[in-house]
Amino acid sequence: MTKEEQALVEAYKKGMADACSVLLETIRAKQIENVADLLPSLAYTEKQSGNYTIH
Repeated sequence: MTKEEQALVEAYKKGMADACSVLLETIRAKQIENVADLLPSLAYTEKQSGNYTIH
């Protein structure tokens, strides 16, 4: 399992299934290799929905 996949698993365990789905689709669409590149996507998701908190 890659670091990105592990991060998605951990986020899912914390009840962030919707955010994980967004990030997973981002990875698939853009073939992102660096998990840091995902942070803008997560921040965007949080801003749009108001349901997610980045720790």
